[in-house]
This record gives sequence, structure tokens and C-alpha cells, in this order.
Amino acid sequence: LYEYFLNFADLTFVFIAISLLYTLGICIGIGLFLREFRIFRFAIGKQPYNLNIQLS
Repeated sequence: LYEYFLNFADLTFVFIAISLLYTLGICIGIGLFLREFRIFRFAIGKQPYNLNIQLS
């Protein structure tokens, strides 16, 4: 088993990069999907209320 996986040792950084992109894509996709539901808007950042903040 060790000898089999030793063949992929030079692909470690490629695997890490693909895994990070895949995980980030899933998180963003699920976040965009859940943001469309009213109950998740408070937690994710698309608030259904209006804030009138005037700094001047």
C-alpha cells in the first residue's frame, strides 16, 4: 500500500490545491443557496431589514 501511494508523492501540492478549491467552491455554493431562504439571511448577511445610518 505504501509503495502504491509513494507514486503520488509528487502530486501532493496539486492535490492540496484542488482540495482547497473544491472545498471553497462547495462552501460558497451552499452559502449562496442558503442565502435565498429567509431564515438564513440573518446569519449569512443578506438582511431583510433596512438600516439608515448617516455618518454626517
